[in-house]
Amino acid sequence: MTGQGLHFFIRDRLEELARGEVKKVEFLVPLDGTNYNLRIAPIPAPTPGVLSLRMESDNWLAKLVAPPLEVEYELATKRLLSYKGVSNLLGHDRDLQNVVITYRYDNRS
Repeated sequence: MTGQGLHFFIRDRLEELARGEVKKVEFLVPLDGTNYNLRIAPIPAPTPGVLSLRMESDNWLAKLVAPPLEVEYELATKRLLSYKGVSNLLGHDRDLQNVVITYRYDNRS
């Protein structure tokens, strides 16, 4: 799974993750066409009603070189609030970029 599929995987299991369950998933990195086993686990959230998750390789050796990703979801709406980690969009030097994305929603959605 990749991108949007991972987002829906997490949304569908948000309550389980909020209870402290750890999930494992096979994740496809489109840039090199390689699958990695990811571990998705809750981490302390700075805001009530928000679930913070860390995604990192399930392989101890890969974990040494692959940076983790962190996301936050609003529990009541299951909306993605933020993403912090490597982007699949390359920089001007054709190298990977670390990004922080904050999602904002109007009250109509």
